[in-house]
Amino acid sequence: MLLQNHNENTDTLSLSHHLEHEVKVDYNLRSLMKSEHVYDVDPELIDPDMTDEVFLAQQRKRAETKFIKTKIIYKIDQGHNLTENEQKYLAQWTSEL
Repeated sequence: MLLQNHNENTDTLSLSHHLEHEVKVDYNLRSLMKSEHVYDVDPELIDPDMTDEVFLAQQRKRAETKFIKTKIIYKIDQGHNLTENEQKYLAQWTSEL
């Protein structure tokens, strides 16, 4: 056990043994945020003028959009061919980026 501990402490490739126990990390919080247009809480959720039906319809559209994009990403990653509609959706999606 002492030999293993010694080997770990003298291993030049092990960063965890060569860093101080406390490391100061400087970061820019705004750069870590997802997007200014993505909210943790939907702003419509607290909009008193929006009906439940309209809110649920918007949520359904968002869920379907995420599903379609996820399916396209999966197919591309796995090397599967995209349908004609998926190709059109991908072209429109990437043109907006």
